[in-house]
Amino acid sequence: LIGVRAMATIEFFIRENNIETFNIDVLALKYAQDFYGADQSIALLLARKGASLADLRPQIDKYCYVETHDSIEAHHVLFVGVPPLTEFSYSDIRALSQRTLAILAKEAPYTQHLGMTIHGSGFGLDESEALLAQFAGYIDALQAGQFPQKLKKISILNKNPAQVKRLCDSMEQNLANSAFASLQSDPWSYSLNISTLATSTNRNI
Repeated sequence: LIGVRAMATIEFFIRENNIETFNIDVLALKYAQDFYGADQSIALLLARKGASLADLRPQIDKYCYVETHDSIEAHHVLFVGVPPLTEFSYSDIRALSQRTLAILAKEAPYTQHLGMTIHGSGFGLDESEALLAQFAGYIDALQAGQFPQKLKKISILNKNPAQVKRLCDSMEQNLANSAFASLQSDPWSYSLNISTLATSTNRNI
C-alpha cells in the first residue's frame, strides 16, 4: 500500500437511506445486461437530465462512469457490467465490489465516499451471504491497494429497516473476532484498519 495510507482507516457503514437522496461522491451499481430495480430508477433519473440510456449499459467486465448533473444527490454514478441475473453468483458479487474500488482508483482517485446497494437478495441469493461476498470484495481491493487513495467511507444503502438490522447483525456475527475491523456504535459502522489488512492473511469473514 502507498505509504500515506499505511496507518489510515476506512469506515464501513450499513445505512437505512434512499440511494437517490443520499449525498455521496459516487454511487456504484451493477448492470446485469438489463435494467432492474435500483439501477433502472437511477438510469431513468439520469436520462431526464440528458444521459443516453444506451451509454449506461456496459457489457460484462466493462463500465461507465458519469456525472449526475443533480439528478440525484450523488455526484457521479458508476455502472459496472456483470453477468445476467440468472447467472449472477456470490463470486460475481465479490468481483463486483473489488472491481468497483479498482475502477475508482483509476477513474476517480479523489473519491472519499462510495455508496452501493446490497446485491442478490432480490433474486434468490441469501442476503447475509451476499453481503459477506460484497464485503470480501472490498477487502480484496483494500489488501491489494486497488482503491481510491482518498477513500474514507463505504456505505451500503437500503430503505428497509428490518433488512438493515439483519445485515448489521450478520456483520457483527462474522467480524466478532476480526483483527482489522472495529465495531463503532454511533452511528453503526466498522472501522477497517488498512495497515492491519495489508499484512493480514486471515480475514475472519
